[in-house]
Amino acid sequence: MLKITLGLLVGCAAMITPSHAACTASASRVWGSGLTIEAFAQGPSCAQAVAVISVRKKSGEAIWVQSYITANVMNFTQPAASTSKVLTSTLKDWISGEGFMKSADKLVEGGEFPFTKNDDAETFAKYRKARAPLFCYIQGMESGNCLTVNKDGAVVELGVQSFPG
Repeated sequence: MLKITLGLLVGCAAMITPSHAACTASASRVWGSGLTIEAFAQGPSCAQAVAVISVRKKSGEAIWVQSYITANVMNFTQPAASTSKVLTSTLKDWISGEGFMKSADKLVEGGEFPFTKNDDAETFAKYRKARAPLFCYIQGMESGNCLTVNKDGAVVELGVQSFPG
């Protein structure tokens, strides 16, 4: 009976996938006290990459993670990331939080860039009153996802910031 291990499968995949065709990139930054936001992307080409964004504790433990097909996220399509170097720069921009509010008290539910909260009004009001720190990033072609951290250190998805379009 043939026993195939994961290591053998990975090794075989590496032999049939030319290394010059693969595209990989990564970036990270500090968020608040003791948290790191990481992003990495990999694919057979940069245009076909999948990107993962995560939040880790100082200890290295991942406490939140989400993956995206880069062709479906605005940052990666305008202009298209064509090399690992360009993809690395795009990842840095993606996790920078630039262009978004920095604290929950600035989120507005109406207006030109409306915010739609995930939780009930009371929970949302609590984060707004506390001026909870935000990390928002583009999650598609027309919106951004906004995260904060609760008192227990867990990541909370507060809601979605829409773009006019």
